[in-house]
Amino acid sequence: MARKVGQIIARGDRRWLIRVYLGRDRETNKHNYHNRTIHGPRREAQAYLTRKLRERDLGRDWKEQRSHSTSIWIDGSRPP
Repeated sequence: MARKVGQIIARGDRRWLIRVYLGRDRETNKHNYHNRTIHGPRREAQAYLTRKLRERDLGRDWKEQRSHSTSIWIDGSRPP
């Protein structure tokens, strides 16, 4: 039986927690997840999960995207 790599968890009226498994951290050996709360119908939550699973399958580096947006937030400039 295959393991789930994405989940949709109900968190109230029209609120959904989306979790996508990203693998293990090489240094700490802990599980990494991408978590996002979607407000709206379940169909929107399913569409978001499908997009993120596709990005994961294509091998896009989510950590790089996160650090890029964090550096813009911290010093207001874009990295080269």
